[in-house]
Amino acid sequence: MFNTKKDRYIIELAIEFNLSAINKWLNKSGKEEDIAKISKDWGNDDVWLNYYIDVLPSGQSSDMYHHRKRGVISNNVGGTDFLENVDQNIEHFLKSSNIKMLAWEPWREFLSLEVNKKLILLAPVEEFVELQVNRVLKNGGSPKDEEKKIKVPISFDDQNNPEELIEIWRGSASNRSVGFSNALCSISASTLNFEVEY
Repeated sequence: MFNTKKDRYIIELAIEFNLSAINKWLNKSGKEEDIAKISKDWGNDDVWLNYYIDVLPSGQSSDMYHHRKRGVISNNVGGTDFLENVDQNIEHFLKSSNIKMLAWEPWREFLSLEVNKKLILLAPVEEFVELQVNRVLKNGGSPKDEEKKIKVPISFDDQNNPEELIEIWRGSASNRSVGFSNALCSISASTLNFEVEY
């Protein structure tokens, strides 16, 4: 009934913004270089805004992106939220915050997450592509594994060599999922597509 592209699998991207932590950072300095110095201390009362995108193979080498929150299929993984259609709890929080917009987009071999047009996370897409092509990771983890710090470039010289590096967290709870995060946000990908229960 359904045709599956033998060269690629459907992956789910989960993008999560910790609005509480972001607002504290904006109030304190709002400087990109300070993000790596902030401890990842997420509390139960933190306010979050999450987005889910299904990456669907299309044609020989293209992808389509199902942005679930908007119910839209696009040929672009990027998105911008001006926070005009949020639920009441988040709307109440935003009234006393400095957060005006959230966004994510591809940049080089990364997905960038932004707040008020300020970069807050660069996540390498190499392992996301590995999941899409192979369904599993060579370096997948287990639920017992702790997150590890890795370094990613945020600037490049004229010869396209990395100039400046920052630390982010990488975590994997299985060979079918991987995620990257810092104190303000996270992005993860998985091929853990479960049967829908009705």
